[in-house]
Amino acid sequence: MLKVSQYISNNALLLLSKAEQIFTVASLVLYTNAVIPLLIIQGASEGDGVDITTFDFSILNLLFVLNYLVVFSLLFLRWQKVLHFISQNLLFLGFMLIVPLSFAWSAAPDRTLTGSIGMIGTTMFGLYIASRFTLKEQLKLVAWAFGIVVVLSILFIVALPQYGIMGGVHAGAPRGVFTHKNGLGKFMVLSLMAFLLLVTSPGSKKLIPWLGIAASAGLIIASASAGALLNGVMLTVIVLLSSQVFRLRLPFFVSVFLLSILLALSVIVWFTEIATPVLDLFERDLTLTGRTDIWPAVIQKIQERPWLGYGFSGFWHGTQGESADVIRTLRWRVPDSHNGFLDLALQLGLVGSVVFALVIWLTLIKSVALVKMRFCPEYLWPVVLLSYAFIVNFSESTLLAQNSFFWILLSSAVISVSTEFKNLISQPEELAKQIKGLA
Repeated sequence: MLKVSQYISNNALLLLSKAEQIFTVASLVLYTNAVIPLLIIQGASEGDGVDITTFDFSILNLLFVLNYLVVFSLLFLRWQKVLHFISQNLLFLGFMLIVPLSFAWSAAPDRTLTGSIGMIGTTMFGLYIASRFTLKEQLKLVAWAFGIVVVLSILFIVALPQYGIMGGVHAGAPRGVFTHKNGLGKFMVLSLMAFLLLVTSPGSKKLIPWLGIAASAGLIIASASAGALLNGVMLTVIVLLSSQVFRLRLPFFVSVFLLSILLALSVIVWFTEIATPVLDLFERDLTLTGRTDIWPAVIQKIQERPWLGYGFSGFWHGTQGESADVIRTLRWRVPDSHNGFLDLALQLGLVGSVVFALVIWLTLIKSVALVKMRFCPEYLWPVVLLSYAFIVNFSESTLLAQNSFFWILLSSAVISVSTEFKNLISQPEELAKQIKGLA
């Protein structure tokens, strides 16, 4: 009787674990904003005369709220473990507290209030992933989510071209299950990275990751997104070089690391000389398709509220908010700064930007330490995410946003890395063994 009871209990736990994995993958797909927004706008495209802001996105918002409630329930059931993870990430918690507190000085308090609720709900999902799954499990779940998006994108392009292929100003450009071709390119870059890391994972089946790499790369090229192609190439180089550099003994690793910094500084110093021929290959100019024209006007607005900013989600509201000055200056409806770092400063000022920079810097140092002590793909995943954040946010604004797939990955990586690092240094014998192996 005892064996039967134990068997039933074990199977129940296994079913619950599978259900959580399915829920996590489905939620990740939801947060990519794939399929549902495209169906809501009925396949409308940029430049075809349809105003997508007139469509009703309430069903999508309802699904996000439902996700918040389920995640909160799951966190509550494991409240002791969750509190442990929070206690290991107090600086990140401090940064997140700035978001709702910015209601007190926001230029649009109502938007800050509703936005903060969404931001907290989104971050809770990142916390749930970090507290429920190891980094290795997280990488696999993310790959599953991307695999679903890749397959659906190919199906939409082939079987439902009225949805999967754009009209308007980008007529003929595949967009898969996203509302714009650039959205497809952006997500396929991360998809490519996830499958690339899985290929290097020892003991795993290689066929599916290789198919994922081929499909992701093919969709990046098909999307004709120059930014995605450039970002994909740079991140692929980073992953391939990292897989070799991190295996070096400590003295050689330090030398290569310092040389890499010098090379990066040289590229920055000589940017204007080398950027023109590189950007010409992608049919772009030094204004990054007009983005650098936006930045001076944005910087001027930042200087008006340098310390605390305009509050989370308190600036970009068309001609009705503080963004009206930027729109009048540039004479077109600018949606955001097209730079994540500037948008962060606009929302949370110098105070929020410095705290965020500290969180990211410490996470990078801990990630490098972890992957150097024990090289494995899952430890390299946070390094890839941080590199992606740094590269992409020079021309896009993806750092701090509610219901953002990337913010979920970033927050779960920050929380996981901090906890893994503290667990490692809390074991002196294991730490000494790892350090000895580096010499």
